[in-house]
Amino acid sequence: MIVLHLVANLLALFSVIMAVIFAKRHNLRRHHFFIFVTIVLMTFAVGFMLVLFRGLANVHCILGLAIYIYVSFTLLSGILFRRRKLSRNVHRIYGILAISLVAAQIFYGLLKSRFFN
Repeated sequence: MIVLHLVANLLALFSVIMAVIFAKRHNLRRHHFFIFVTIVLMTFAVGFMLVLFRGLANVHCILGLAIYIYVSFTLLSGILFRRRKLSRNVHRIYGILAISLVAAQIFYGLLKSRFFN
């Protein structure tokens, strides 16, 4: 069952990387699509974690929820950027940090899991 959580997070990481690629190519329609897919996959992964562990069971769960909230904040920064309330560089920094946090959380989860025991 934990493998579903891992797969959802890996797909979310792949999706957010694709969103960055399309943002660099100035294809905002695909950029927004992949951001939407990322949020849906992360919502599934966090919801699945909360149901599976019946709450925030350990540090990995707490960090995962905090990263999910941060990625949602990054989505909000994109909305602010489109409304010209936030600069492109600030939104870019938020996005790079979000990708780094998701990748680090996946790596931490793999190290913590039974795959490497």
